[in-house]
Amino acid sequence: MRKALLVLLTAALVAMFSGCCSYTISKEGGHDTIYIQNVGWKLLCCLPIASGDPEYPNEEVSVWFCDSVLLEVNMMILDNAMTKHGYKSLKNLTSHRTDETAFPILLKRYTYQTSAELIK
Repeated sequence: MRKALLVLLTAALVAMFSGCCSYTISKEGGHDTIYIQNVGWKLLCCLPIASGDPEYPNEEVSVWFCDSVLLEVNMMILDNAMTKHGYKSLKNLTSHRTDETAFPILLKRYTYQTSAELIK
């Protein structure tokens, strides 16, 4: 019973603290927009634990002990998504980074978000 509980707790912690990389394309109101989000976790506000794997967006794959939560990574995901879905240009590009402290000083969750209007 203890082993099963330990395995379940470990799986929950890994899922909770893993990073992810995703994008969504919305086609509403006559405008196609993309929203990209890349999430990561740091220990002691400086040591990367996990972040999203930009090679596999939307697949909930993480890279461990690596920091991929960067503007350059979001731009790479944007370029790949535009090519994959047949978009030629974009406008109104915005990006911002947010940081949240999960446990004071110990754990920090950080996110880079990018959005733009896509043009075919």
